[in-house]
Amino acid sequence: MNHCILSIKTPAQTMLLAALLGLAACQQQPTVVTETASVAAESTVQHSAPVEACECPHTKEESCPQLVAAVVVEPEQEKNRTVNDKLLVGRVEYVTLQADQLTLKAKIDTGAKTSSLHALDLTAFERDGEKWVRFAMLDPKTDKKISFESRVVKETKVKQQDAQTQLRPTVSMSITFGTVEEQINFTLTDRSGYLYQVLIGRNFLRDRAIVDVSHTFITRSME
Repeated sequence: MNHCILSIKTPAQTMLLAALLGLAACQQQPTVVTETASVAAESTVQHSAPVEACECPHTKEESCPQLVAAVVVEPEQEKNRTVNDKLLVGRVEYVTLQADQLTLKAKIDTGAKTSSLHALDLTAFERDGEKWVRFAMLDPKTDKKISFESRVVKETKVKQQDAQTQLRPTVSMSITFGTVEEQINFTLTDRSGYLYQVLIGRNFLRDRAIVDVSHTFITRSME
């Protein structure tokens, strides 16, 4: 095996030897840095790929904030619900008479042909040759009487339980019932023995409403 022995005899030769050793060191250093950077890059790729593909590992919504944030519950709209384009009403509802003049609870009765009102202080009189009536109803909020005057559109014969026939005046009044506002006929009678001053019968319900007797105040027309 041949060995090359460099004999250093002068300062110039010493400086040349130092330069050669430094140049050799610089040529080897990039190789080391490149390999280190390459290893680091491979390490980054191996660890970053699973993180990017990771989805929420939890199975319960309360353990995963992303799933919880995605759950949006809309409140049920109970006001003025309809079935087949007809107003859904309960067995008792709020109704408003004569353009917000009086709001009362009303019994919904599909067995009654016509609607009726509890008339206090009923008085008949004539106006311009026609029959009119004056009557009052009790405001449950103030416990005061609210007076009405209306023309008699007809007189209805009603058979009593004792087989006697009573002649009752029928008037036309505006009624607001949920989203429905109509002018309908009411017979005036003494309903002091009943819980509600207003009874809504088939003359209003027909072709306008479907009654769900298991609920009350579905239309919430007071709100």
